[in-house]
Amino acid sequence: MERGISQSELEVMLCIWRADAPVTVRDILCLIGGGRSYQTIQTFVNRLHVKGFLNMAGRRDRSFTYTPAVTRAKYAASVAAELLDGSAGASAAELVMELDRLGVLSEGDRAALRAATEPKH
Repeated sequence: MERGISQSELEVMLCIWRADAPVTVRDILCLIGGGRSYQTIQTFVNRLHVKGFLNMAGRRDRSFTYTPAVTRAKYAASVAAELLDGSAGASAAELVMELDRLGVLSEGDRAALRAATEPKH
């Protein structure tokens, strides 16, 4: 998986992550709307496939279907890791504390973090 994807490619990935079944380019086009052409969406899908974000899952009628090769959580973690690579000056702890301050973390998230960071005996 390459690190960077464009905002438009991310928009395509968000549609695919929300889908509960393999999607075609036409499916994505219907979900995104907004005046994008079929060819434009096809270009984004091809780029995402080459970058390792999408798997070709098969065919429906005469169209290829796609599924995510990368989970939304894994992508989010890779973006956060880029920010925390040392050059940004932030730590993972600072990121998590800021997410909590912003109200992004649920009680379930906090419990999972506690469980993941408790020493294993």
